[in-house]
Parts: sequence; C-alpha cells; structure tokens
Amino acid sequence: EMTSANYSRILTKNRNQEDRKLAFKNYYGVYEEKKNIIAAIYNSILQKDIAKTRAYEYDSFLMSFLEGDNIPEEVYLNLINTTKEDLKPLKRYVKLRKKILELEKYHNYDGSVNLIEYNKDYEYEEAKEIVLKSVEPLGKEYVKKMEKALSEGWIDVFEAKGKRSGAYSAGVYGVHPYMLLNYNKTLDSVFTLAHELGHTLHTLYSDENQPFSTSYYTIFVAEVASTFNERLLLDYMLENTKDSKEKIALLEQEIRNITGTFYFQVLLADYEYQAHLLSEKGKAITADTLSKIIEKLFDEYYGIDMEKDELLYVLWSRVPHFFNSPFYVYQYATCFASSAILYKNIINETDKNKKEKALKKYIELLSSGGNDFPMEQLKKAGVDLSEKETIKAVSTQLDILLDKLEKEIEKLNI
Repeated sequence: EMTSANYSRILTKNRNQEDRKLAFKNYYGVYEEKKNIIAAIYNSILQKDIAKTRAYEYDSFLMSFLEGDNIPEEVYLNLINTTKEDLKPLKRYVKLRKKILELEKYHNYDGSVNLIEYNKDYEYEEAKEIVLKSVEPLGKEYVKKMEKALSEGWIDVFEAKGKRSGAYSAGVYGVHPYMLLNYNKTLDSVFTLAHELGHTLHTLYSDENQPFSTSYYTIFVAEVASTFNERLLLDYMLENTKDSKEKIALLEQEIRNITGTFYFQVLLADYEYQAHLLSEKGKAITADTLSKIIEKLFDEYYGIDMEKDELLYVLWSRVPHFFNSPFYVYQYATCFASSAILYKNIINETDKNKKEKALKKYIELLSSGGNDFPMEQLKKAGVDLSEKETIKAVSTQLDILLDKLEKEIEKLNI
C-alpha cells in the first residue's frame, strides 16, 4: 500500500529507479485525480486571506501573516530573492547525484536515495556518547545540562506498539522537557537525537531563565538550536572516522538537511507568495495555474539536470501547511540560515575573544525564551535576516560540503 511512510521509505532505500518511479506515480496519482477539488478548496483559502488583508487594512497580504511576530516583509522577500540569486550549489548537487548514481535521466524521485549503500548500526548508548562529545564546543555548562537530559529518564527512546511516529521535544514549565524518539540505530536516528536534544536544551535554558509568561519561544527561532547541534555532530563524526563510506553518509546527511530544510522550504515559500499574489490581482486560481507556478520554480531551482515530470507539479496539493497554516514554511529556512551564521561566528571564528562573545550571545539567545520579538532576539545573538550575507552563508556552506563529498567519492573511485 502506497502510504506516506512507505513512499518515503521506497524513495530513500530502494535503489531501483523503476520501483521509485512506480511509487511516485501511485502516490502523486491520487493528488492528480483530486487536483481540481483541492484547487477549489485552496482558492477559497486564498480569497479568505486576501479578504482579511483588505478588511484589516494591511499594507500587503504578507504583512497580515508576519505581523504577529513583528517580522518585516523584507525578511521574507530577502530570503526568496537572495536564495534565487545563487542556486549554483543546489544545481551542482543535482548534477553530482546524477553522475554518481549513473542515471541517464535524473528525476525528482531520485533525490532521496543514498549515493552509496551504508547500513552501519549505532547502538543508543554509543549515540548518546557521540552526541554528548559533539557539543563540547558549547561549553561545560551546556554539556552538563545535556548529560542530565540523557540520564534522568526524560526520553522515551524506542519504538513501541501504539506509539506515535517521528520525534519531538515537549517542554513542561517547572519540571523539564520530555522527549519522544523512535530510535532505530540508523545514522539518521543519531542526528535526530542531536536535533531533539537541541530543542530540549533550548527549552531548558528558556525555562530556567524566564518566567512562565515569557518562557515560550516562537517557531521563528525554534529550529536554530536543533540544526546547530546537527552541524556540531557532523563535525565531530567526520573528525573521528577514517571510513570513507561513513564520511560520505555523514556528508549526505547534512547536505540533505540543507536541500530539504532550506532550499526546498524557500521554494515552497516562493510558491505561496506567488499564489497569493495571483489571487490578490483577481486572477483565476485553477489546478493548472498552481501547477505552472511549481513547474517554473522547479526549473529555476534545480536546473536542466532534473527531468520534467508533469505529475510532480501537483506538489502544491499535498503540502498541508498551505491549507492549515499559510506562510509558515519559510521559518524552517530562516532558522537554518540563522544557525549557519551562528555556527560561523562560534566555531569558525579564530579570535578567542570574539569566539567567547559569540558563544555567550548564543547561550543568551537560548535563555531568552519569548522575552522579545524573534528578529530582535536573533540580532542580539549576531544574526540579521534582512541582510543578504546571512542567506548566502547557506549556499557557501553547501559548496564546502560538496567539495568534501567529491573528495571522499574520489577516494572510493566511484
């Protein structure tokens, strides 16, 4: 049965392109059949959004969604425009995958399968030790708090009958955060552990330093600590392995984080902006109109090395955020860009005093909860999302990782 979970598993694990193609056709075929109905529903949502903009006399539909967190409109537009100015690293990765996988034609459904087969098991006790050592650059206090989180029964670790899927960290003010995992010994689950512990430490610092009323931090900053921890984990594991296959798997893991958490989310944010713009101008909103926006964006973002699959362009119909929480997905990308700048300021800084100041500001960010608007919190930590350089830091990071990946690929003569 082509469920969402099965579809993801096949695209990631199945090395037969025809199987991936079949899964893609069956999964997307359901949305293709229902696209006109879904478009009609989405049209009503767009009309509601535009009506709200006019009724409350907002300057733009975008501001009606950004006002709650006091996010300037230029932050959203800077994210999209600056990303589109330098898509070379993303296109470089597509071209590299096509070559390594030895595919005559490279499709979107080929984008998740691992470049090489790597199935090492990481026992949970080993994973805990690795993650703990990886965060040492954040200081003794941070490590001590993580040790506590890992050792005092805060985490429901393994899959069990009736347990929900995925992973999350849930804060309980006055007690401590609780974490849910479905740990399965894969490399991905090691990174998930680091990711969720990032949320847990963020919540812990916030709860310890803020009253209940300002302890909750917004989505706009929520993914900063988690993605920062993943990058530290990558550094540590790369430094402590001589296995080229493991290095390739590690680099792929982080590159997929960038392509999925940053570039793809920017593409979705770009689509959402364009769809609302059409509605604002009174243009007809049909399934074909929405699919053409997606088609143009995929051409722009991924380039000529990715084949055009008409069925793919109904993607807009299967993203729940578009229907349930408009103008939400861009925050994944802004968090990732913020994390990249903070990493650069703390880890790559050679001046000891600057490094210490940057780390202090980062801990203050984690401790600030929701005591200010998120843009102001990030500025205090050294991140300005209205600047192009903040966004460009991600493409620079991807290029560096691709250089490392190509180097390891050459070692194996792939």
